Amino acid sequence: MTAISPTAVGWFWIGAGAAKGLGIAAYLWVLGRAGGFETPAPGWFGGVASLLSRHLIPFAVGWAALGAFMVVSGVFLRRRRPWARMGLEVVCWFGLFEAPTVALLLYGVSTTVRHAHLASADRLAPLLCLGIWICVAWLSIYLISLALLRSRTVRGWFPLAGTVRGGQGRPPA
Repeated sequence: MTAISPTAVGWFWIGAGAAKGLGIAAYLWVLGRAGGFETPAPGWFGGVASLLSRHLIPFAVGWAALGAFMVVSGVFLRRRRPWARMGLEVVCWFGLFEAPTVALLLYGVSTTVRHAHLASADRLAPLLCLGIWICVAWLSIYLISLALLRSRTVRGWFPLAGTVRGGQGRPPA
């Protein structure tokens, strides 16, 4: 069996970071074109929808920054920098919280939009469902990546302090 290489894992994270950064921008653009931000909603939901729609730009910028960090970490993981592995592990731990939270939020919005009989509910429902499945896919990526990043194989790519490459051999004189 061929061992996985830092180059392959690094390229995976470069692609995942690009998908995260560009994907959120594309999703918000499509959601906005479907009328998701212009729908007047009744009661408390209208207030929450209004608050969220006013903060979509900072949300998108934060997600793009996370995607950029993932790309940079992927590049430096290929160069076997220990901080890159640790940074990607932190991204995965964050993702274990973020993906289910966003999926639940999208599910709640989807349910509320359907029950409120809003004009754009027919256009928004498939997009909100797509968002939930995207969250499920990211959750899977985070779980698998966390197991990989914490594995002996990946940890073995990085030298321990005061030892020769990979923690093997004698310490330098």
